[in-house]
Amino acid sequence: MKKDFIRDYATAAFIIYSEMGKPSDDKLYKELYVYAIEKCGLKSSEKAHDLAIMSVQYDYGPLIADIEAVNTTISQLRNNGLNDIEKAVDGVYFKITQKENELRKRNFSNMVRNYACENAISEKDIYVKLKIARTLFAYNRGLRIPDYAYFLRNK
Repeated sequence: MKKDFIRDYATAAFIIYSEMGKPSDDKLYKELYVYAIEKCGLKSSEKAHDLAIMSVQYDYGPLIADIEAVNTTISQLRNNGLNDIEKAVDGVYFKITQKENELRKRNFSNMVRNYACENAISEKDIYVKLKIARTLFAYNRGLRIPDYAYFLRNK
């Protein structure tokens, strides 16, 4: 089997997105901004505002980029008529919690099997759909993915 080096990273991003309540980009910025102000104990002022924004960008930049990439991926799947892939992501990745992810292999296989039974789809088709979602996420996140050209040709 060919090594998929973005699989764990993309899967974790989808799971974290789900655990955060599937936030929009604006909602995420607001929550992190309020958290940064509370964490730093800052009062309302222009300097406090600037410090909070810098704190959010420095401390949570990668998280924000991951959530933005997941949001972009989900909207691209919806807008391009790839609802079956979106449903597979929702049925597998968004049902797994971070604790369950530690038991990863067995739990993930069971989630795929359950989704396949519920929707009368082969497990192989589900894995292919999840691979497409992960590849699209990696592209949106700016990760280096050598098989993206292959993905575009064989979409």
